[in-house]
Amino acid sequence: NNLFNNLLKFAHENDDTIAEVTLRDAVADTERGFLDYVKNNIGQIPTIGKAGSCCLAGVLWKGVLYVANLGDSRAVIGSVVDKRVSAVQLTRDHNCNDEAIRQELISLHPDDPTIVMEKNGWRVKGII
Repeated sequence: NNLFNNLLKFAHENDDTIAEVTLRDAVADTERGFLDYVKNNIGQIPTIGKAGSCCLAGVLWKGVLYVANLGDSRAVIGSVVDKRVSAVQLTRDHNCNDEAIRQELISLHPDDPTIVMEKNGWRVKGII
């Protein structure tokens, strides 16, 4: 599955409407699919567990912009007012440099003392 197909599936289940929950569910389902792929292929592709992934998606629906972000991607929107360009960051970085993200990972993996490591910046498993 990919994110676009999952978005269509959840929109259809929601009376062909897109809302925050639709995008959240589509991203979560896509992530579950990716994790299943890794679990099923780690034996054949041992390095697959060392790969990181990012997701940045934006959906404009009936005049509302919905944005989802996982990883090191960043959504920024620009506009021009009085011949001056202005940029506004729409998302915050979602990585181990954020203390809240580190704590979340530690709480999700309490038996893994290496889940977050400081190695030239904070990393998951010292890698990504």
